[in-house]
Amino acid sequence: MKATCGFLADVEINYSFAGRVFFLHKTIIHEKTIFSINNYLLFFLPGGKNEEALQIIKASLNEVNISISDLFESARVVPLETTDNSLIMSLKKIIYYNNQLYIFDDKLSGVFIFDKNGKFINKIVRVGQGEGEYTLIYDFVINEAENQIEMLSPFGAIYCYDLEGAFLKKYNLPSPPPNYQRMEFLDAKHIITWSHVTSDENGLSILSRTTNSTINSFWKNDMIMNMLTNNVFYKYNDDLYFNICLSGKIYKITLGGYALAYEWNLGKDDLNIGKYKLVSRKDIATNEDINRLRRLLEKGEMPFYFFKQGQTDRYYYTQLFFNLKTMKNLFYDKKTGKSFFFEKTKEGIGIDPLLISNDYLISEIKQSDIQYLANSKIITKEDRKKLIVHNREEENPILVLYK
Repeated sequence: MKATCGFLADVEINYSFAGRVFFLHKTIIHEKTIFSINNYLLFFLPGGKNEEALQIIKASLNEVNISISDLFESARVVPLETTDNSLIMSLKKIIYYNNQLYIFDDKLSGVFIFDKNGKFINKIVRVGQGEGEYTLIYDFVINEAENQIEMLSPFGAIYCYDLEGAFLKKYNLPSPPPNYQRMEFLDAKHIITWSHVTSDENGLSILSRTTNSTINSFWKNDMIMNMLTNNVFYKYNDDLYFNICLSGKIYKITLGGYALAYEWNLGKDDLNIGKYKLVSRKDIATNEDINRLRRLLEKGEMPFYFFKQGQTDRYYYTQLFFNLKTMKNLFYDKKTGKSFFFEKTKEGIGIDPLLISNDYLISEIKQSDIQYLANSKIITKEDRKKLIVHNREEENPILVLYK
């Protein structure tokens, strides 16, 4: 079985790494010339091709009252076992691989391993200075070719462990960039990384695993317009996609660079960044810049930004973050062309995907929504009992695997 993975990120306005303070991040500036046409950015990609979207996804932000059973055919409840050794502080990312759940806890800088029913197997939390230990981890992937877990340090290293958690080796990554934030496999021999850089450098780098060298890099950073970008990669049908938070454009990544794959068109609700006149800087944003962007978002003058993207054979999906407070979901049905925009379903169930794939959409069920899910028709009687038994705040999260 192929690994599927997804992100769930805590939202902050600033944070620190590599001994410096940075602010949540990135935009749409490329290596070539940028032209502004009626506040619409047109970019020229490597090879002289312009950005002509392969598909425009027309969707509405008029909220609908939709049942969870209309979105999915079934759901399976998986309470994660709670022991002294398995307690999770913060769910950030899930990879579902070989019928096991690999869960990244960003606060503990570790990966917890559970079986498909939620039974705890092992964990990799190795903060320290010894062999196989690290100071901080920002991301992880599963190397299917080598059958190993690889964990990314922002200080420029990848720590490799077998699927049982035994340390194997450490790769030191090329520098610059010094601030590695995210990683994903492009193919068996190449990984791509996303970095926060504070000068005229490229944010995306493709690295050869054979030579441990950078073979391509692109995507110039803009610290003002990229401050909120966090969930940058997702995979669908073995293709790798890239996105940033202040644009509805989604790009397909290849060894040669990137090309526009599709674009969200939200009509009157489109995010028109040009009207906010955000200052573009090559160095770190000032407090004045940060505070202005925060005020725009908190007051609703900038109504939302794109927090997460994904797709399956049935849906295109994006999650929008409003007023730095509220997450809302937008599903677009590829077959019918209908869109479904909502904060919670008709039953009162919130969806906050940790993983989006053809196998499952996996979401943590919030304590406030457990009763609503228990009363819904999408789960079995057996799973309803699980919800009742495990409905305690001091226990590990309960996952719902929607199909």
